[in-house]
Amino acid sequence: MTSLPAPTLRPALALLLAFAILWVAGCRGPQEGFGAQRQALRPIQIHVQNNNFLDVTVYARTGGVNLRLGNVTGKSSGRLTLDPRRVNLSSGLQLRVDPIGSTRTFLSQAVFPDRDAVVVLEVGSQLEMSFVSLR
Repeated sequence: MTSLPAPTLRPALALLLAFAILWVAGCRGPQEGFGAQRQALRPIQIHVQNNNFLDVTVYARTGGVNLRLGNVTGKSSGRLTLDPRRVNLSSGLQLRVDPIGSTRTFLSQAVFPDRDAVVVLEVGSQLEMSFVSLR
């Protein structure tokens, strides 16, 4: 078995070392990159003010499917969260309100929350007076 002479081994080692450094540097990103990714995955905050006497179940509507977020007792407020990976925010977020013990429902207009926005859902004493806004 013959070994390579030292002069031909050096360029190969240098190339391998350069590749390894570039690969490791590509795996790491600037800290703000990691922070932005974590921030993008933060749950969407939804504040619900229920002015109706009935308890309500709140759903996020995406792609024709309702994702249950939780219940809010009548004449009270609540805070719900939504995992942004479960909805397509580019087509907007709609909230559906289903009062317990009623056959009526409310479906909001689409809103487009950014990372720092809080979605505010006001459930009216009359269901058709309900609305959604961003804060």
